[in-house]
Amino acid sequence: MSEIREFVAAVTSNDREEAEEAKYERADQYLRAAGGTVNGLIALIRSAESWYTELQQITALPYDQYVPASKAFYEKVRNSDNPFVRTFLPVMEKSRAREFLDQVYLNMLRAAVQFRLRGEEGLKSVRDPFGSQPFAYSRFIFQNVDRGFTLQSSVAWEFPIKLIFVEKSGLPFRVIGVYPGTPVEPPSSAQ
Repeated sequence: MSEIREFVAAVTSNDREEAEEAKYERADQYLRAAGGTVNGLIALIRSAESWYTELQQITALPYDQYVPASKAFYEKVRNSDNPFVRTFLPVMEKSRAREFLDQVYLNMLRAAVQFRLRGEEGLKSVRDPFGSQPFAYSRFIFQNVDRGFTLQSSVAWEFPIKLIFVEKSGLPFRVIGVYPGTPVEPPSSAQ
């Protein structure tokens, strides 16, 4: 059983600097949850498979259905008696949400290209993947100069999802992220 303990300590640690004592303490918790047997560990791992199947079904949902289903699923994960589920599934919680965000940005890029090629008609031809309308369009004014345009998604996120498309050169500013449209500070000179 000591070899199994070594193995569990190794696969459940994601911190190279973690103290050996902490790794083995966690391994012992896994072994207790498994009833102290190899068959118990195998049963825990096999029971985790159904969680992955459920997660696969949730990640296939459209965004408006994914959000509540995902929240409920990860609440169950946090309360699971299975230590493998509690350890390995939470790392996936933000990956699908990030994929949705990437889809929005890609569609914004498509909309911007269509806008440049066909004007307002082109802009309206690309839908916000999380709304029934095209992206919200507005001119972007930076330090009293019209520098380009902004597209914004209707999706509710931790921050407004905007992308600024620059049409005129000038002082640098952020075009994406939490603070789009804010000045980029020049790097400080190292002394």
